[in-house]
Amino acid sequence: MGFPTTSAVGLKRVGKPGSESYNQELHRIIKSNPKVKKDFEIVVPHVSYSQLIVDGDCKFTLASDTYQHPATQLVLSKESMEIIADDFKFVKENPATADEQLVRVFDEIVNQMNHYFTIFDQRSNRQKVTKARDKFVSLPTESEYEGAKKTQVGKTEVITNLLMGLHANAAQGDLKVLGLSTFGFFQSSGGLNLSEDAMIVYQSPTGLFERRICLKDI
Repeated sequence: MGFPTTSAVGLKRVGKPGSESYNQELHRIIKSNPKVKKDFEIVVPHVSYSQLIVDGDCKFTLASDTYQHPATQLVLSKESMEIIADDFKFVKENPATADEQLVRVFDEIVNQMNHYFTIFDQRSNRQKVTKARDKFVSLPTESEYEGAKKTQVGKTEVITNLLMGLHANAAQGDLKVLGLSTFGFFQSSGGLNLSEDAMIVYQSPTGLFERRICLKDI
């Protein structure tokens, strides 16, 4: 749950996060919210922006009390990387086999997404992209234009937007041509819910050291 900055300023005056005085004031602030109907327990008094969370096989960072960003990094084969490298230089140099290779890259991306990107089950992202393979195959190699106006989205643009949406940050991809209004946007209007097995992952700036705390052990 989030609360106003003005309340955060007041909290700093009563004590450090986790102290009895801090938790009492925090409890009072949250309870005064008319949306809070039931009693509750404060498990973690302060959660930072972009806090890394691992809940089952879902890995994400917190953007707010309702938004989350994927934190799983996509890894592709050397062959696929060579095809998409340098703004799809391979496509321009090998037009005869470009379509076939781009479909192979699409299949590899979708396979990785279906195996490792559990968060994309929200809004049925994984299912919609998987079912849209035939739509992707039917697209031209590159986007087509009449003057400055785009008349048809191409395979290279779709792959670029797939990679953008799957990237471990807040970026979203435009996949309307495949039937998705947004790709990579995750919001739970009623607030995010974590299981008792969810782990808060604290990492050093270098990423070499980390500490994991399971909610049920707090």
